Amino acid sequence: MQTSSIAGDITGDECVDKEDFDVWDAEFGVTVEAGGDPCADLNHDGWIDELDYVVIIENWEKGPGCDAAP
Repeated sequence: MQTSSIAGDITGDECVDKEDFDVWDAEFGVTVEAGGDPCADLNHDGWIDELDYVVIIENWEKGPGCDAAP
């Protein structure tokens, strides 16, 4: 995954959206240490969990990439 300056943007497309949720959902419950995607660990506590989901929801459809046409 790419990195982004937008909190919750796991995919790096400068928009927090369903693509980011889908990555988080696929990694949910896994630790980074056990091979989980570190980009999905949005609060950097080592777990991909509900706290990371909160970051996604708080930033839903935020970012300059959200205005771009598909």
